[in-house]
Amino acid sequence: MAKISDYMVVWTVYRAEREENAEYDRLATMVRQRIAEGWQPHGSMSMLVKGDQLLVAQPMVREEG
Repeated sequence: MAKISDYMVVWTVYRAEREENAEYDRLATMVRQRIAEGWQPHGSMSMLVKGDQLLVAQPMVREEG
């Protein structure tokens, strides 16, 4: 089993009335970018709804070796 050497959270905020369909891929694009840099998704996404805002977060890790 590889040991985790670094941790970060990638997140973005969506606003229902301002977003277009193309904007909803923003978090996936950010996660793919981090994967290309050697990070891996770790665990499940988290979501928080507050008014017209949706905060979505994905933990990411790097492993030794």
